[in-house]
Amino acid sequence: MRKKYIAIAISVVMIALIITFGQIFTVRNVMVQFKNETGIATENSILEIADIKANSNIFNVRESKIKESINTYYANSLVVNIERTFPNTVIIHVKERLPMFSIEANTDTYEGYVYTDMDFQRSGTLDEINSVQLINVINYTVKNTFDTQECIDVRSFVSTLYAQGLEESSIVAFVENITINEDSLTVKLRQNNAVIIVNRVDVSSSTTQLYNSYLSLSIPERMGVTLHY
Repeated sequence: MRKKYIAIAISVVMIALIITFGQIFTVRNVMVQFKNETGIATENSILEIADIKANSNIFNVRESKIKESINTYYANSLVVNIERTFPNTVIIHVKERLPMFSIEANTDTYEGYVYTDMDFQRSGTLDEINSVQLINVINYTVKNTFDTQECIDVRSFVSTLYAQGLEESSIVAFVENITINEDSLTVKLRQNNAVIIVNRVDVSSSTTQLYNSYLSLSIPERMGVTLHY
């Protein structure tokens, strides 16, 4: 009989714990944080697409499904990350993929120029954007994939500038075009008619050194300068 009472007591405690923890970890707040200004998404639209049910458990929030729904709706124009802040808050981080590169393409379905973001994850035809300043990629034609060493090197170059503190829009304002050579990237800057030649064997290190070398020059010294790694 005593064992029966003990079992009942344990069951009551377990039920109480389940109810208590269920209430503690019930989603109370869903927030949207934009990493940059986006003209294509609003907080209300993101929340509607995410469709996180009221009183759902934070452990049951399906991050992959939310990301897929948002990216499908916005045609992969957004970078989405889901953060759970315990005990009861979900934060949806949103960043718009900004056009950065203009690059020639010759694929099975398209021939001409396309634009992409800095990760070569978003692409569209130049007719789809209105007078946006872009970095022209020269001496290279995309076939059916951006997953090539040439694109990886260009991405490494701009990623290094980003790590140096330049925002994406600032990178576009800084760089006019990038010519892909066998062993180097010839980068023409928009100001001072300056050029930096990045070694493709070690893109990150050479970019860091050349960028800082350029900044160390006085304004007159930057005029028409060509810097090599």
